[in-house]
Amino acid sequence: MANGDVTHVKELGRSRVEGGGSTLGGISKNNKVLVWGEISASYAATGIAMNGVGGVRALGLTTLDFIQLEVKGAGAAGTTEPADDALFLANYKRTTDKIFVVDQVGASDPAVPTAGDLLVISYFASGESASAPDLV
Repeated sequence: MANGDVTHVKELGRSRVEGGGSTLGGISKNNKVLVWGEISASYAATGIAMNGVGGVRALGLTTLDFIQLEVKGAGAAGTTEPADDALFLANYKRTTDKIFVVDQVGASDPAVPTAGDLLVISYFASGESASAPDLV
C-alpha cells in the first residue's frame, strides 16, 4: 500500500430516491440514490486517489451529484480524533478524483496530516446508482 491509496470502502447504507433523475434528453430515470459509509486510506499530500479503486464507482455510483466528507480518525493507527478547536476538513476534487485533507483547521496555523497517516473518512453522497440497470 502506497501513500494516498484507498485501502477499504465500506458502504453502510443506501436509499433509493423515488422518481429522481432524468436523462440529458429529459426522459425520466429512476436510478438516483443516497449512499453513506466509510473510506479507509493512507494520506499523501498529492491526495487520496479514489481513481485507484474505481472513483465514484467504489461508492456504488456512476455519477456524483453531491458528496460530504468527515474525517473520523487519523494518525498512525487511524484512531486519533480531532480536537474541539482543531478539526479536520476533507474535500473531494472531481477533476482529479482525489480527496484532500487538512487537519488542525481551527488552529492559527492549519496543517496537513503526515504522509502515510491512516485516515477514516465518513461519506454521504448522492448520484446515479451503479447497480441500477440503465433502461432505455
